[in-house]
Amino acid sequence: MVRPVGFIHIPKCAGKAIHFALSSDHSFVNLGHRAAYPTKILCRHKTSPYATEEVWHPSELCENNAYLVKRESMNPERFTDPDWPYSTFDWAYNNGFYEDAITKYGLYKQENHRELEPSLFFASIRNPFEQLRSYWRNAFPCGWMGVNVLYNIKDFEHFINLYCDDEIGWNLPEFKQNPFFQLYLQEDKPFVPKENLIRFEKLKTDTERVAEIMGLKNIDTSKLEDGRAKNWGKIEYDLTRYTKDMVLKVRKKLDHVLNEFEYDY
Repeated sequence: MVRPVGFIHIPKCAGKAIHFALSSDHSFVNLGHRAAYPTKILCRHKTSPYATEEVWHPSELCENNAYLVKRESMNPERFTDPDWPYSTFDWAYNNGFYEDAITKYGLYKQENHRELEPSLFFASIRNPFEQLRSYWRNAFPCGWMGVNVLYNIKDFEHFINLYCDDEIGWNLPEFKQNPFFQLYLQEDKPFVPKENLIRFEKLKTDTERVAEIMGLKNIDTSKLEDGRAKNWGKIEYDLTRYTKDMVLKVRKKLDHVLNEFEYDY
């Protein structure tokens, strides 16, 4: 039997394109916009009374993840009630989703062993400066998961200022602390091997390389291209232009991420 491999779908890193390129191989499992394992950030509100308000079967949670993120994120009570789940990911963790999902796909080192097998996971990453551009520009003027509507964001500079302000909430709280939060366990280092990371800037080349590492053979990368990060049109570029002050703010906030993954403006 072929062992499954888990794709960690980090927002705004070409995850959908990679999914279509690799999903014909039956070993491929898309874990979606969730952490593969509860992190420090995800364990902050384990006793929330809202966590068990509605119980979903893990398969239903998987199918309705986008809806749940929107429902939880848009509820104004989450910003005033200290017991509100920190995010939908907390809510899923409290309902046993992580244990069920990861065990279901057999992504542990050994059967009945609680330690994840890092070599069975892969993900795509992107320069955070470009990732944030895409986050704001997605489904314009709404932004990814309605962020611009939720926070009444006026323009890209306003978006960056709010993102870099640690006193402001966010529609995906973990992303605000680390745009690659899904790659981390309880430690401060990513658990996914760096050779298993697809860089957006080398999308086609890296997808083919990582697919080979993961043993994925039934793939179609014909619609992928390298260097997509440079393909902003003039209008998009003007709308998402970084000022020097904006660059300094992002660098300060994401210094650990930029250094870990060797990115900069």
